[in-house]
Amino acid sequence: MQARGATEATPNAAVTASQATVMFLGTGVVTPVPTTPIVIDVTNPTGGSCISQSGDGDVRCMRVTVSAAGQVRMCDPALAATAASGCRP
Repeated sequence: MQARGATEATPNAAVTASQATVMFLGTGVVTPVPTTPIVIDVTNPTGGSCISQSGDGDVRCMRVTVSAAGQVRMCDPALAATAASGCRP
């Protein structure tokens, strides 16, 4: 069972993306093919600032990347890129 504080509730989530829409073909490929991976950041501005790699911040923010080939990956920008859950450049 998981519990969370009221400021971490879903209505407080803010989503920003490098592209307005993402569409997949039946083969799983993104169309139109993006020149760089699509980046979707999920934050909680009412909960405070995102935790950084140095540990500063209030809330853990997540990132979702979508490659041109349709590979979707969720990562944690607060972790080093070399960590399994860290975001790759």
